[in-house]
Amino acid sequence: MSPLALYFVPFNTLTKKESIQLRGIISDDEVERVERYIGEKQQQQSLFVRAGLRILLSNYAKEHLIGVIEPQYWVFTKGKYGKPKLTDELFNQTKIEFNLSHSGDWLLVGIIHHTQPINEINSEFCLGVDVERDRKNTKIHSILNRYFAKSEVVDLLALPSEALQRERFFDLWACKESYIKATGKGLSTPLGSFSFDLKDTALVSTNVIGDKSETTCDFQLALSEKLKLTHNPNDIHSYWNSYLGRIDSTYRFAVTYNKIKTKISFKLHKLECLFKFTSDVC
Repeated sequence: MSPLALYFVPFNTLTKKESIQLRGIISDDEVERVERYIGEKQQQQSLFVRAGLRILLSNYAKEHLIGVIEPQYWVFTKGKYGKPKLTDELFNQTKIEFNLSHSGDWLLVGIIHHTQPINEINSEFCLGVDVERDRKNTKIHSILNRYFAKSEVVDLLALPSEALQRERFFDLWACKESYIKATGKGLSTPLGSFSFDLKDTALVSTNVIGDKSETTCDFQLALSEKLKLTHNPNDIHSYWNSYLGRIDSTYRFAVTYNKIKTKISFKLHKLECLFKFTSDVC
């Protein structure tokens, strides 16, 4: 199995020409979903996410010598609980799995390639990613007892300041989202039925691969060691890997996957490079 690639793509305002270009690579159904948003900014972000995923998948397939698949030819379906994935035909062709998340100024996409023959791929592999931003108006204390495990609430309330408690809240939320997205069950899994222990979590800087068009990359990430996750002992996915990271003081991200031990690569692609993906690998 190839390393897990995490792509960080910052949102930018799209020009009219860019919007037309992106609309040309998403499906008619996706165009309809984009147009359901009333605000122009919300429409742009929805368009960016849908087209960005397609372009990243095409770039990944080309870069990993999987094949040349133009962005408009990716076809998606959903799992039992709504988790997006490739159709069986495309998965059998590419052996690619992905997950995505977006919040505020960032799109995060995780992609992994199974290198073994299709009949040897572990059907129980799961991947979930989440990116979250601080929301100043979120009343965290009214949410804690409803959605968090008791141990998480106790540890959070023991923190000495409101600022630290809010930081812990959104860190936990990102971790929990990545887990329920990995399982594919979403919010059908009660958020209080599993817990993360972040008490002694330390974040350290990690290397990021920037666009080749960039001579330097000043984008920095911080990442934790593997987190301690306590979940239902009857969970068939008994081996989990969860990590928490920071993009900056406002944004954090989390990734959860199971069954395998793999390296994680971190990649930053800016908008001006994103539009080159169909002709040049950035």
